[in-house]
Amino acid sequence: MNYEVKQATMEDLDVFYDDWSLTLEGFLVDEENLDAYFKEITNYTTVKDDFAFYIVKGKQMNERYGLTGDNAYQDELNIIVCKLCSMDNPLTLAVPRFAWGGRWFKDVVDNNARHELEVA
Repeated sequence: MNYEVKQATMEDLDVFYDDWSLTLEGFLVDEENLDAYFKEITNYTTVKDDFAFYIVKGKQMNERYGLTGDNAYQDELNIIVCKLCSMDNPLTLAVPRFAWGGRWFKDVVDNNARHELEVA
């Protein structure tokens, strides 16, 4: 398979937000699952040489976006993100992503912010 796996930095989270990156929460990170997910993505679009899966931990999301209480992620939860800008035609994923539980990173963050206000 032609992808890298990287640990996301706090700075990457801002890039993902601006990019509306494809996001899966609660992903079991192992070679088999990553290969299967990559195959699904490449069934719909080709990817660029810089394509990578970024691992974001729940703790990073909580710290970066101030998530607390019932709205917070478990610290070790894996969230897999791939940048739309590293795909040739990412809009082809708009509908199929629902079958995998895929969401746009911007929507994840914005929904969490709304929920945080509701529980405050």
